[in-house]
Amino acid sequence: MNIIMIRSTFATGAALLGIALGAGMLRGPRSRIDPLIYGAAGILLAVVLLDIIPESYHQLGVVALIAATVSGFAVFALVSYTLISVCPACGPADIRRHSPNARSIVPLIAAALTLHSFMDGAAIASSSLMASSSGTPIVVAIMLHKVPEGIALFGLLVSTGMLSIRAVAISVLIESTTELGGVAGLLVQHSVGASVIAFVLAHVAGGFLYLCGSTIWPAIRTRPKPQFRSLAYTLCGFTAAAALLLIFKE
Repeated sequence: MNIIMIRSTFATGAALLGIALGAGMLRGPRSRIDPLIYGAAGILLAVVLLDIIPESYHQLGVVALIAATVSGFAVFALVSYTLISVCPACGPADIRRHSPNARSIVPLIAAALTLHSFMDGAAIASSSLMASSSGTPIVVAIMLHKVPEGIALFGLLVSTGMLSIRAVAISVLIESTTELGGVAGLLVQHSVGASVIAFVLAHVAGGFLYLCGSTIWPAIRTRPKPQFRSLAYTLCGFTAAAALLLIFKE
């Protein structure tokens, strides 16, 4: 099996693990997964800032890198502000915002999270095709992010009044589109140049920056004081990922 599909399958598996955990802790408090949510955000942020952006810069230069990153950030922000959050672990309050017609937002959840999962697969494919990158840090970061994502997605669907068995089925279907992102990468791997691959990776990195910001910023601006424990989880994740990236690059 191609390395891209193997990595995409591992990422999808991490999301399925999250869905299973979500089903098992259906009645538990959300705070139980806070270490996963904020730790994964720190790891993803480190990989974006210390691995994806530097690698993309070598292929694109400053102007194209900024354009790609900003466009990725803008797409996720636009979807989140006009439809529903692309990150269920970051924006569970969207259900309350759409209440009392919670069930009516299920198609929005599906659309937003399908985009999110597809872009995860595209990131895995792009990083695997970059000659100057092993792609391993990105895959690990995405896998760790997908566990709390799966938990939150299942919980979000159940909170609309959906039966647990149907929520599991829809969650699995949505997260499986990560594989489609990997397939898309396979289909174009011989027809695009290194600069196009780098642009796609930088574009996805912009989306990841949005995900990190939408997770971390609410913890910072919480009143009367920031959520220091959540920020500590983020810092631990960032530091651990930065240390591992140094090891990988040696």
